[in-house]
Amino acid sequence: MNKRVIGFIGLVVLVSLTLFVYASMTYNPSQSKDNLKLYDVSLQINKGWNFISFPAGLDFKLDGSSFEDGELKYGYLYSILDDKYIPVYKDNVYTQDRELSLELEAYMNKYEPSSNLDWIELSGPIFWIYSEKEGIITYEHGFIEDFYKFHEGVNVISVTPEVIEKILASDFGDCDIENVIKYDSSQKEWVDLVTSSELAGQAIVFVVSDECDLNKKDELGITPPIPQ
Repeated sequence: MNKRVIGFIGLVVLVSLTLFVYASMTYNPSQSKDNLKLYDVSLQINKGWNFISFPAGLDFKLDGSSFEDGELKYGYLYSILDDKYIPVYKDNVYTQDRELSLELEAYMNKYEPSSNLDWIELSGPIFWIYSEKEGIITYEHGFIEDFYKFHEGVNVISVTPEVIEKILASDFGDCDIENVIKYDSSQKEWVDLVTSSELAGQAIVFVVSDECDLNKKDELGITPPIPQ
């Protein structure tokens, strides 16, 4: 494992006891299928931009939320296939009369009819959202195994309980980790992951040296021969 990650891992252990003070992410087996896992998310966000896990169906729930119409202003998803951010709605993310943006409609028309990919595979695991105030949002997040496969350089991933377990156990598959950072919405800046404890439900950035799989397991191979 890359030595630059060792100090980061140790500090994450120190803050792990407070992981769920500001956020929770609960696995929902009744809605999950095949390699898709769905989670119920309750997440504290700050005023301004927040970097979070992707809301399934581009929808936020009213139950358990502290927001009203118009208080979540903007939302952008990341297009894996086009490598760019796309605005989701014409007006507010959180309102009863939302209309999809023209950019998003064009994106849907370009890919969805001609492929077997669903929304989660097209949009990736992360979402930018702009809020007018601090508060709690609730939504569902879908996670697939392909999100563990990284290309060389910068990769984004949502923080599920499984990802937290990997971080705490220093289990990074065959990835050579160069850096791990997150967007601190309270300070409005990118920071090393160790500076914050509210992980579940948010999105983080892995920088890796080569193409790799965060979920790859070591092969056992052939056992050593017994001496004769």
